[in-house]
Amino acid sequence: MATGLKKEIPTRRVVEILGVVALVLWRIYACPLSTLWRDWVTLLALYWFASIVLTGKRSWLPVTTAFAVALMTLYLWGQMPLAVTVLRSVR
Repeated sequence: MATGLKKEIPTRRVVEILGVVALVLWRIYACPLSTLWRDWVTLLALYWFASIVLTGKRSWLPVTTAFAVALMTLYLWGQMPLAVTVLRSVR
């Protein structure tokens, strides 16, 4: 039997990947497709998938940094106008 030709994938990883796929499919079903790019649940599921694939890699820190910046940008873009409106109405 040849060794090294087939790498066994741990069961935990398979279960996690299936969880990510189920979560993304649920969001595709529940949300309009045009809003998925800014849906936090979908973005966190994609980050989860990246964490499974990139575990132990050097590229993990830049991925985490880029993801955090993207989430902060989305948050500020969506919430900042609301916060300014509320703060202006309080006198």
